[in-house]
Amino acid sequence: MTNVLRCVMENDVDEEIFKLLDCMNEQIHLKLILERKMKECWMAMAKARESMGSLLNISVVNLDSTSTVDVEKGVNFILRQRDDDFSRKQMFKKFGLFTPIHLVTAQKHSIAAINLVCNIASNQTQLVQDMAKYAEHDLKRL
Repeated sequence: MTNVLRCVMENDVDEEIFKLLDCMNEQIHLKLILERKMKECWMAMAKARESMGSLLNISVVNLDSTSTVDVEKGVNFILRQRDDDFSRKQMFKKFGLFTPIHLVTAQKHSIAAINLVCNIASNQTQLVQDMAKYAEHDLKRL
């Protein structure tokens, strides 16, 4: 009887290990994608600065934030955009009538990066929970 119980317990531990490894793999994958998006955003901003010249002085203080992060109690983090399309269209109004395409590209990459950060945070929470379950199984074996 104890051998059967031990076999069932080991299968549960194996399942927890597979969940843990899968979660770690996803975490690494998400961080690599985040790194790529941040590099793309940086390159687009550099191209925009080059095309606009050195005469334009841009300050972050002058631009309104268009994204908010709502954190609900639980596992997942949720990113919600404002519903106000007007404020979104006016985000780059300080650059003149036409927004440079490189700035629009940089904005898209930065929004994607923010979404990835929320996914990474949710995945990190899941990873911590899976590690706690594995530690609990490990303590039961002793």
